[in-house]
Amino acid sequence: MIDFKTILSNILKHFKEYGTGYGKTRLLKIAYLVELFYYRNEMKRLTSEEWIFYKFGPYLMNYDNILNDKKIFVVKDMKDDFTKVTLNDSATIPELPSEINLIINHIVKEYGDMDFYKLLDYVYYDTEPMIDVKKRLDKLDFSLVKPKKYYDIKEFKNIDKVLEKLNLKYQERFKNARKI
Repeated sequence: MIDFKTILSNILKHFKEYGTGYGKTRLLKIAYLVELFYYRNEMKRLTSEEWIFYKFGPYLMNYDNILNDKKIFVVKDMKDDFTKVTLNDSATIPELPSEINLIINHIVKEYGDMDFYKLLDYVYYDTEPMIDVKKRLDKLDFSLVKPKKYYDIKEFKNIDKVLEKLNLKYQERFKNARKI
């Protein structure tokens, strides 16, 4: 499992590369999506963090403590959920395996500059651990996440044969239909 600070610092590095906004709340939601997409790919957890349903969505109760590490993060106002989080200029960012780096890159590129409320809607209402949660403070269950292949777009092979079968099926039904 990867240390959560390493995940956050790599997300911030990608945010900086793309020139994307990165408030405290957005950073946490992007980190949640990284954990989710990693689970879809590998069918195992990326970190050992315990995500819970808090207020409206996924949250880590120790998030502020994690961001309090001044060797890595710079946070102007810890109480403000929308305050900008940046990397300390002298922070050493550990390298991640390429498959994790690709996931972070994809998530930041796809969701990093998404309208904030659309991002929240997606995280809160369209991700399996959040869909299944019953009440606030419940732990999110990543085992509900479907594997990546579930989301792959399947290409129709022999589409002409499929269309021909459908055409024959409906021609047969129309042959016996009464005119109105």
